[in-house]
Amino acid sequence: MKAEVAGREGHVVTLKVEITPKEFEPAISTAYYELGKKAQVPGFRKGKVPREVIDTQFGQDTVYEEALRKSLGRYYAQAIIETGVAPVSEPSISIIESGVGKKLAFEAKVEVRPEVEIKDYEGIVVKKPSQEVTEEDLGRALDDMRDRSARLESAGSRPVIEGDFVLVDYKVLADGEPVGGSSASDRMLEMGKQEFLPGFDKQLIGAKMGDVIDVVVNFPPDYEVKELAGKPGTFRTLVKEIKKKVYPDLDEEFVKEVSEFDTLEELKEDLREKIAEHKSRLVRQKIKEQAMETMI
Repeated sequence: MKAEVAGREGHVVTLKVEITPKEFEPAISTAYYELGKKAQVPGFRKGKVPREVIDTQFGQDTVYEEALRKSLGRYYAQAIIETGVAPVSEPSISIIESGVGKKLAFEAKVEVRPEVEIKDYEGIVVKKPSQEVTEEDLGRALDDMRDRSARLESAGSRPVIEGDFVLVDYKVLADGEPVGGSSASDRMLEMGKQEFLPGFDKQLIGAKMGDVIDVVVNFPPDYEVKELAGKPGTFRTLVKEIKKKVYPDLDEEFVKEVSEFDTLEELKEDLREKIAEHKSRLVRQKIKEQAMETMI
């Protein structure tokens, strides 16, 4: 098989591919075999029908077209590999020459990534973000560690506030009537996270344990219960329990529990190094993005 880049116009490359009759013979043999399995000829088993009989029943042109249909994509893929072209679209293939006993020749036009010549890039100025590790950075990292180790305790009789975890039962009403299959028991919601429906959390703020609150929301258009999708609905909600997060003290006992270090200063130093490494990666990425935007 011979494959070459015959032309390039903008970001469209034209490949020219030629296959000799001898190279095309395996595709012809496969086509005869496939058609032979379909042919019902008395005295011959499927797949064992001679070529001459298949030619009589289907015609040589049909065999050739079947071989071409099955092999054209493979020849194109092979041409892509041989020429090193990197297409970004499906090819447009035009047959130049074909037929029984003739060579197969076709052209394939395909889009490739445009070659861009960047000029005047020397002297581009970009702003380097700060990569200093601040006390605020360190504090946030320590707070994240404490948050992951926090435990939930009863908030007692006080009302629900932002950040609480509230255990609820609810049933859904539409036009004042319960909606079948739309109720839940012992569902835990973290106030302020909006992990459920938009606006649901806010309507529980100020409620106390044992209260029954009618939470009114608008269901999103893609809500799983089709008869409620895009419509207003009421969640008759029982506040069963209110829990608050209790964070561990930032002491050596906590340090030993969450890390391999013995003292708070050792943990802080390790965090500073990790934050500095993370910031350094971010700064390099930001500089690349700025440079790319400027060149574009």
